Amino acid sequence: MANNINNIMNTQAQITGQKITNQCTDITYPQVSGLKDKNVQNSINELIRKKVDWQIPREGCAVYAEIFGEYEVMLNQKDLLSINLQFYTIRKQAANGLDVQKSVNVDLLTGKDYQLYELFKRGSNYRMTIDKMIEEQIREKIYIS
Repeated sequence: MANNINNIMNTQAQITGQKITNQCTDITYPQVSGLKDKNVQNSINELIRKKVDWQIPREGCAVYAEIFGEYEVMLNQKDLLSINLQFYTIRKQAANGLDVQKSVNVDLLTGKDYQLYELFKRGSNYRMTIDKMIEEQIREKIYIS
């Protein structure tokens, strides 16, 4: 019985990159496999794909010079998967592009999609902590540049 509990408590997903490409688009996004519950696996993959599709401008290459996307797995252990989706788009003849980051934080056993506030203790001032971390990262980037 203890082995079953340990196995359940350490569910990990296999992650492979899938591509969306055309003349101006180069997006690599994660696809989850290896979960025992295929319904949960399909639900997670659908959630990821919806978040990716939402970031692809409808005007496509007629308006955009570049649509780029990649991902980073932040956590894949103890029944949890956290992925950071990063997107960059720039319109034709624009001086600057737009960087957007979205996250996927899911329970690998149930497929529950966690919102940011659910990942912190109630009453904690997590936004202030995160804001300070972001400010520090910005300072480091400015200093390095």
